[in-house]
Amino acid sequence: ALNIKRERVRQIRKGILENLFSNLQFLKNLNDDIYQKYSLDENQQFINVDEDLNKLINQTNDTNFSAEFN
Repeated sequence: ALNIKRERVRQIRKGILENLFSNLQFLKNLNDDIYQKYSLDENQQFINVDEDLNKLINQTNDTNFSAEFN
């Protein structure tokens, strides 16, 4: 056991979350229209990532993710 009090756990948790949100702040500045970028239908409830879409996503973003990840 770490032998720390609840208040210290709360403080650590709060610090971690503040750090996380601070480090991910750049995401707010992304202005990608993924529907247009990948020719997706905005009216669909789900986006089916088939092999062609997976390939396009990987090529566009210089990544190598599997279709299951995308």
